[in-house]
Amino acid sequence: MFSLYRITSGRIGSRTLYWFQDVTEMMASFVRIQSLQCLVLITVQLITMTLQSHIPNIKNNVYRRDGDVVIGVLADVHRPDDSGQCVRTQDVSLMQRLEAVVFIIDQINSRNDILPTVEIGFEILDTCSQQTTTLSQAMRFIPPDSFRWESCTGTSSPQQCSSDIVAVIGTERSSTSISAAIMYGLIHLPMVSYFASSDDLTDTNLYPYFMRVVPPDRFQVKAMVDLMLDFNWNYISVLYTDDSYGRNAVKNLMQELLYSTSKNRPICIANNIAVGTDWDSAEDFLDITNILKASANSKVIVLIVDIVQANGFLGALRVAGLTGQYQIIGSDAWGSNVDEIDEDNLIVAQGSLKTHFHTTRVEAYEQYFQSLTPENNKENPWFQEYWDTYLSNITTNGTQNQRKYTNGFSKDSSISLVMDTVMTIAYAMDSMVNDSYPVTDGDMLFSYMINTSFVGSSGSVEFDENGDLQGIYNIDTIQLVDGNYQIKNIGTWQSASENRLQLDQFQMMWIVNGSRSDSPIESICSLPCQAGHIRIDIDACCWTCVNCSEYQIPIDGDCYTCLDDETTAFNRTVCVAIEPEYMHYGNAWAVALLVMAVFGVCVSTVVLAMFSKYNKHALIKASSRELSGIMLFGVFMSFTLVFSIISKPTMTTCLINRIGFMVCFTFTYAPLLVRVNRIYRIFSAGKKSTKRPKFISPRSQIVMASALIAVQLLINGVYLLKGNTDVDSVVVETHVRTILVCHVEFVELVGSLSYNLFLILCCTYYAFVTRKVPTNYNESRFISISAYTTLVIWLGFIPSYFLVRDTLIRASVMSLAMIFSAFVTLTFTFIPKLYAIMCLNTEKTQIGTYQVDRTGTSINTPQQHQEGVLRNKIGPLLPRPPSSVQTLENQIIPITNSSCNI
Repeated sequence: MFSLYRITSGRIGSRTLYWFQDVTEMMASFVRIQSLQCLVLITVQLITMTLQSHIPNIKNNVYRRDGDVVIGVLADVHRPDDSGQCVRTQDVSLMQRLEAVVFIIDQINSRNDILPTVEIGFEILDTCSQQTTTLSQAMRFIPPDSFRWESCTGTSSPQQCSSDIVAVIGTERSSTSISAAIMYGLIHLPMVSYFASSDDLTDTNLYPYFMRVVPPDRFQVKAMVDLMLDFNWNYISVLYTDDSYGRNAVKNLMQELLYSTSKNRPICIANNIAVGTDWDSAEDFLDITNILKASANSKVIVLIVDIVQANGFLGALRVAGLTGQYQIIGSDAWGSNVDEIDEDNLIVAQGSLKTHFHTTRVEAYEQYFQSLTPENNKENPWFQEYWDTYLSNITTNGTQNQRKYTNGFSKDSSISLVMDTVMTIAYAMDSMVNDSYPVTDGDMLFSYMINTSFVGSSGSVEFDENGDLQGIYNIDTIQLVDGNYQIKNIGTWQSASENRLQLDQFQMMWIVNGSRSDSPIESICSLPCQAGHIRIDIDACCWTCVNCSEYQIPIDGDCYTCLDDETTAFNRTVCVAIEPEYMHYGNAWAVALLVMAVFGVCVSTVVLAMFSKYNKHALIKASSRELSGIMLFGVFMSFTLVFSIISKPTMTTCLINRIGFMVCFTFTYAPLLVRVNRIYRIFSAGKKSTKRPKFISPRSQIVMASALIAVQLLINGVYLLKGNTDVDSVVVETHVRTILVCHVEFVELVGSLSYNLFLILCCTYYAFVTRKVPTNYNESRFISISAYTTLVIWLGFIPSYFLVRDTLIRASVMSLAMIFSAFVTLTFTFIPKLYAIMCLNTEKTQIGTYQVDRTGTSINTPQQHQEGVLRNKIGPLLPRPPSSVQTLENQIIPITNSSCNI
């Protein structure tokens, strides 16, 4: 994702410029060997003479005013045109800074508290904004004893070769300052810049007599990175001048981005483009616009160029139709004043964020500069040229009027920095004079300068051991206000502050896609992955997104599958347990089961009440009322257990269900088995002998029923001791549905069910073998029907229970099995007796195949009985029945009248 472009011009002179840069670097290596100073000076002179054919024709203009001491100034008054001639004027802010030197020197000379006996003069030379011309002009400030006369050969005025230069101010460009600083370091001539901010100049070994009143570029880069982090811009393009200023800024930027990435706040460079130092038109930058368009997601451009290149690039964006498509972050080398930006390019620069050295407004200077005209400023050889270009308006009648400036233009032009630069030299010389040192001693003067501290026009001025200041920057933006473009301050950045970046969000103005917006543009390589996607990193800022499956969540770059009883939540970011379902009372099935259970309880209650009421009735006695009571308890338990099965499974309800489900059937069919077995034994014995069978008394029947019930309780007890009663969450549908159920061991369930099934099968067997008892003995018939029906229910229940996976349906099947079995028992075991007690009206009673009177005397056969009833007569008495039949004499149905006694 990272691309690096080094774009150079094919113009005449660019090859010479790069050759000169190589020679300058070679000079710097020589400087490290102090014994070769003279050799280096000679080398500089040779280089200067060698390059004479390539140096633009600089007009031999000098802006000079004599004094006791003279401060030299290297100013970038002009820049070369396409042919290499030094004829193009810089922006008007250059002239404002140049005149600021004159203004502050005049103020110092008029004061009595600083250098009262010393008159300061100045000498200003034009460097034409190039390294070759800067070196040529810088040689003119070298004293004669350091071969300065060589550089003055051919000058028209001997005054220009004076040796009273005690310090040099300049230059504005880091690349040109380096050339001069190397040479001045050899002759111990102090040099101070108010704009050169390259980190190269911090090297005191190479530039031992250089200092500046602005912070080095490494602080500016930190401010830019903080801006990107504050607005979450992490995919940027960088354009930088291919000189010391631009290369060092990019190197510092790379270091800051590496540090930011290590803090998990990555910023990546999509395009890193170096441009030639002589590029100045939109055509030069058109190829770059195509490169930028190829990186569609990179919407932030860091522009580390000078004003000439900035205008060329802004013009290229305009020509390419990219106005308002990018957020520009500009360095301090351009845009300090809107007048620097071409009028056609202001619409492109609108909304740009700019880092500027911290400066303040100087109202006195603004009044001074606006009072200047060509008539009252004839000393300045370039003022007329700037006046005609920038400072006047040609009216319709051909006259010139001075252009009015808005209040605060001195702040935009960094006038306070120029004043602090001059004051640094002045305060140092004042201290030297007070200490009786000659101000012409360059070593001593530089020592005093670097130890000077004062409150200047821009604020506190205090240098470190490298001659640098702490970083304080203004964060500005270019806005259109009331039809005029202005530079508006929106915040500050201070290196020494804990919260370095301070912004006024209400002052921000964003241009997104050519229109105003309430929020900044987005400049990110890849959009955040949607929920449920994992990120496959390409680099620190770019990635692709891969969708996880439906029930997976992204964790540490991998798709993690949720557990079977979990599902995804919060936009597929976490796995959460599925809320288990259970057969609660609001369920439709549960309501139906509850209605049947309640009805069953009511019927059971009525039966119990009727049995209690007719407790002494002969039929109740004859039907083994003790066993009937146990059976009725099992029936009642079957109905009431439905309420527990439907409720939410807990340790308590699970224990009740676990024991109750098995025991309720045992309580029902163990007594039934004893009863039908008793009938079978009585009639079987009656066919063989008249001897009464054993163990047919009520007590014996209770003992046998209890023994059968005890076996079931024993089975349950063993498994209760073997394992705890737990509540389980069973997955019915993976990641979708779980059910809360009571945990029952399969072996326990099969064992208990098998025992109950054994009881039912036994009942069925005895019911079958007693099917031929006298037809008038209805008890056996009803037991048979009850046993057969129950067997059918269980044959349907058992497969359904084990084959159905849904445990809610299992609970329903279980409940239905208990309800139906209980109703079958009620219907065929208890209801007929109640019906016979209350609704069969006859004065006689029937027992087995015989009719007997209340004393047990046989009357007639059932057929005879039917005929006798029809005739309302009683047939002849039959012989007395066998003693085994006499044992059934308690099973007598008394008939009292022709209507039901309820």
